[in-house]
Amino acid sequence: MMALQLWWVNQTGRMDFDRGDLQRKKDGTMPHRAKHMFPAGTVLAVFLVTANVAAAQDLEPRAFAPAPKGLNFAVVAYGYSAGNILFDPVLPISGAEGKVHSATLAYVRTLALFGKSAKLAAIAPYAWGDWSGDIDGQRRTRSATGLADPALQLTVNFVGAPAFSSREMVSYTEGTIVGMSLLVKLPLGQYDPDRLVNLGSNRWVLAPRLGISHRLDQWTFEAIGSVHFYSDNNDAFQDTELSQTPLWGLVLDSIYQFRRGMWFGFGGGVGAGARTTISGVPKDTYQRNIRVGFTFAYPLSPRTSLKIVYVHSPKTERGADFDTLSLAWQMRWGGGI
Repeated sequence: MMALQLWWVNQTGRMDFDRGDLQRKKDGTMPHRAKHMFPAGTVLAVFLVTANVAAAQDLEPRAFAPAPKGLNFAVVAYGYSAGNILFDPVLPISGAEGKVHSATLAYVRTLALFGKSAKLAAIAPYAWGDWSGDIDGQRRTRSATGLADPALQLTVNFVGAPAFSSREMVSYTEGTIVGMSLLVKLPLGQYDPDRLVNLGSNRWVLAPRLGISHRLDQWTFEAIGSVHFYSDNNDAFQDTELSQTPLWGLVLDSIYQFRRGMWFGFGGGVGAGARTTISGVPKDTYQRNIRVGFTFAYPLSPRTSLKIVYVHSPKTERGADFDTLSLAWQMRWGGGI
């Protein structure tokens, strides 16, 4: 666990998922023309849940939407999630329930990278919630408040979206775009190895993605493939070591542009993988999950907008099974606009 960890845990009602419970388990759009409002890349979806929900299907429409270089975006978001959330699938917890609130701050900067349009994002989530579940027939509870794992993300569009200024945007028409991104989650969230449920994961996560989008009149269609790689957690519950195979995902999105800055996106994703090994012992935790999501963006002014996001899990085989509703306020400045 990194020494530079910053966290605070609510002392009220925190207990009960502790070391003594499991002693025997140690084996264990861009719009069509420049006059439209520019997207920030929609720093939503998983970041508005909490940074610890494992999901390769990051339902993030317009993830590779281009924007002029030099723009800045600030995002303030609130999210609420309910369901079987933040429980590791290897844990012997039945009847698990959780209610999690999150507040997320994000900053996005558009830039030019080797002549291509790119974005750099920093995401800082803060979460608080209550969980309950049955262990050996006894109901246990846990409350926690603190930082979830922050993240950095770099996105580069290498086909169909060269780096341009706001003036050059006038002659740009969006067509087919191909891009890549790399998300890095930092193990800085609240983590206590004596607790089964934590807001942080105490391990690094690398998530590269490859996406393609195509604009057709008012519609944009996207396909995004991703994979999440996990480092080992050498300080897991009960002094065990947790390792996990990659989690693969595929997302398909459709976005409809009503007017300048106002759009609706819906999509679905499938994820598979993430088999867990505890101290060298493989567990039957292979995940096959389906998620669907909806996003609605509405402009409040030429520089600000609101986004509403809903994520649902219609099918979950192990892992987080939850519903999330979130609201984000976004402001942009700079770039000669």
